[in-house]
Amino acid sequence: MQLSKVKKEDLKNLSTEEKSRIIFDTVYDDDGGNAPVGIVLGCSYIPYMDERVDGAIELYKSGRVKKLMPTGTVIADLLPEKRMTEAEYMAERMINSGVKEEDIILENNARTTIENMICSQLEINRYFGNGTTCDVFIVSSPLHLRRSKMIADLYLPKNIKKRIYPCPTDRHGIDNWMNFPESVEQVNDEIAMMWVMIATGQAEDIEF
Repeated sequence: MQLSKVKKEDLKNLSTEEKSRIIFDTVYDDDGGNAPVGIVLGCSYIPYMDERVDGAIELYKSGRVKKLMPTGTVIADLLPEKRMTEAEYMAERMINSGVKEEDIILENNARTTIENMICSQLEINRYFGNGTTCDVFIVSSPLHLRRSKMIADLYLPKNIKKRIYPCPTDRHGIDNWMNFPESVEQVNDEIAMMWVMIATGQAEDIEF
């Protein structure tokens, strides 16, 4: 079945197996490749962002990326005493875990996943030189990655390889999301947003 053929109001009624196929198909496919930069998507909830940082550190220490780019703006409500951005918070954890400071490129302005991609490309241009394009990894929670890849395909340069790297998680993976109400809600939201992208011609249809 194609996702576009499901009525928007019926998306939540899909089975757990159907939702898993929509959200996770291709997410765990890994071609073993490398990229100069790993874009690490910020998050409004610190424990989930910590998982993404753990995934980024794992990717970096494996040698598959040379630079990490944490991306995300101010988390005023979560860290008011520090007034840190999501990117700064993630960078601090990366450095404390052995990532070299010179291997971190901060992107402090993005407020959404779309802006993560647009602002990260701007920083790539600023860091490597105007007009520069390079292959990237996108690091995020597994249930967030398929839509993130759709957004990356839309907003990042067409000539680059966009690889995805699912972070380790006990709540947002293919085998455990259905056990947690907040993860079920997030899966439903992700599917609804993917449906809109397909319905508006921003992404290819999904077979599930």
